[in-house]
Amino acid sequence: MPKKKPDFQQSLTRLEEIASSMEGHATSLEDAMALYKEGIELSMVLGKRLQDAEQEVALLHKNAQGLFEEQPFSLHCAINGET
Repeated sequence: MPKKKPDFQQSLTRLEEIASSMEGHATSLEDAMALYKEGIELSMVLGKRLQDAEQEVALLHKNAQGLFEEQPFSLHCAINGET
């Protein structure tokens, strides 16, 4: 049976655990390198998942005529309150 990929939250929690472990400085060089590699892989996977989710999300925006129209979601615009 194929191994199930962890969901987004599980991956994010693991990445946080890795960061905490590496900040603690109580790991050997070998363990730190393994954690670093795992963290980079998780970071790339999480980034891809966020990018995929962003492409699926659409916003409804009221145009000048008062009608709602669908617009693609932009994380930059959402953070800065732009439309």
